[in-house]
Amino acid sequence: MGTVELSRAMWIKATMQFAAEETTRYAIVNTSATTSDIETYATNVVSTYGVSTTNMTFSATSSATIVSITITYTFSTIIPLLSIPDISLNAKSQLPLSAS
Repeated sequence: MGTVELSRAMWIKATMQFAAEETTRYAIVNTSATTSDIETYATNVVSTYGVSTTNMTFSATSSATIVSITITYTFSTIIPLLSIPDISLNAKSQLPLSAS
């Protein structure tokens, strides 16, 4: 049972990291996107892979030179017999918008 939960946590973490990286690429191509647009895009990418975004927090920042997205999630086991404490999962991606 523990292996299943560990695998699920790793899958969610990998999906979050992929979404963060895809979202920064999106922001580079769509320079007129607002931080709200960027956060919505990240939410959609995570959802596409079947991960629930209910307890996820998406935070985007964008300046004239850098775009950054951070995704956080508190992982809880779905198997009641395991007494594993909640685990905080984080993913972040940051890229420059232009070569300086």
